[in-house]
Amino acid sequence: MAILLPIVFVVLPLTLPHSETRLTDTAPIITLTKAEATQGGITGIQLTLPKGISPVNGLFAERKVSFFRGTEAGKEVTYHALLGADLTDRPALRLLELTLADELTKEAIKKSYYYSIAIEQGDFTVDRLTLPPEMVNPGKKARRRIRRERKVVAKAVLADSAEERLWKTPFIIPVSGKITSSFGRRRILNGQEKSPHSGVDIRTPTGKRIHASNSAKVAFVGNLYYTGKTVILDHGQGLYTSYCHLSKIKVKHGELVAKGKVVGLAGSTGRSTGPHLHWSAKLNGARVNPLDLVSITSAIHRDTLLKTVPAQIKEAMLH
Repeated sequence: MAILLPIVFVVLPLTLPHSETRLTDTAPIITLTKAEATQGGITGIQLTLPKGISPVNGLFAERKVSFFRGTEAGKEVTYHALLGADLTDRPALRLLELTLADELTKEAIKKSYYYSIAIEQGDFTVDRLTLPPEMVNPGKKARRRIRRERKVVAKAVLADSAEERLWKTPFIIPVSGKITSSFGRRRILNGQEKSPHSGVDIRTPTGKRIHASNSAKVAFVGNLYYTGKTVILDHGQGLYTSYCHLSKIKVKHGELVAKGKVVGLAGSTGRSTGPHLHWSAKLNGARVNPLDLVSITSAIHRDTLLKTVPAQIKEAMLH
C-alpha cells in the first residue's frame, strides 16, 4: 500500500499578475504531500485563502483539477484537491494552472497562477503470465466485441462526472486479501508485452463480498470481454473506481451507493487466471493507483478533523 510521506512541500507561484483586487495581496501558496507527482500517483494539494477568494479551476498535464472546501478558521478557508498523473505520462516538469476568483468585488474577478511540478518515473516491475491464446490475441469476432465495449465504457465514464464531491470520508480497500499484482506492472502475456497493469489485483475467493470504496453513483454495469462482470462508480469531480472479474453484480446503473455497500461478489470472469478482484481508479482521465486514494484521503480527513495546516516546511521549491 502506498504510504503518505511525512514531509510536506510548498510551491510558490511562478508569476503574480498585477491587479486591483485582493488577489494581488495574498500570494496563493499550495502545499503538496509530495515534491513531485509520480507516474500513476496521486498527490494531495492544500490551499488556504481569505474568505471570498476561492479556486474555480485547475489544470495539470492538460487534465482538470477540482478543489473542494475543507476547514474554515477565522478569516481563512482551506481547500483541498487530488492531483493525478497518468500511468504513462512522460516524466518532465509540468505546469499546474490555478484560477482563483475574488467574489467580494462588484463583479467576480478571476486570476490565474502557474506552478511547476515534476512528474517522476514510476518504479514498476514485470508480470509474466500464461493465458489461453484467444485471451491474448482475440479473434476477429472478439475484436469487434472489444471495440464495441470500449465505446460503451468510454461513453459512461467520459460523460460529465458529478460536479460535486460525492465522498466525504477516506476511501477503503474494497475487499481483504493478498495483492497479487501491483499497479503499473508491465504485462508480458504469452511472451508478448501488453499494456501496463492499470489497477491492483487482490486475491479473494469466489463469492466474497466486494464493497464500494467510497460513496458514489453507479456509472456502468456490464459483462466485458477482458474484465468480465464489471462495476464502475463515479465519486464526483472526475474520480472513478472500477471493480472487475465479479461473479455477480449487486447494483444497478444510476444507483447511489454508500461507502461499504456491496457492489458485487468476487469471481474470475473475463480474462482471469483465478478468482480475484481487479480494482482500478481514474482521476479526470488519468489512470492512477487506487491505493493512493486510501492514503491521501485519509491524510486529508485527518487534517480536516484536527483543523491543522503544516507547521514545519522542510523543503521548498521556488520557481
